[in-house]
Amino acid sequence: MEILMSISTDTENQAELEHGILTQCIIQATGERRFNGQVMSNLLLKMNSKLNGINPTLKREFRPLRVLQ
Repeated sequence: MEILMSISTDTENQAELEHGILTQCIIQATGERRFNGQVMSNLLLKMNSKLNGINPTLKREFRPLRVLQ
């Protein structure tokens, strides 16, 4: 599968519906201003999900241990 990164909804719809190419759109300002590690991480999680990957999650009953001093 191919992934095309785009910022246009029209491009996304055409690529996915007409050509079967998965896309992930981002807001242009995000790509220009705030493209940091957290944005990249979220983008990769979305792309992985679209490719039927399994993203890591914590169990609801997970509670971190408290350190006593």
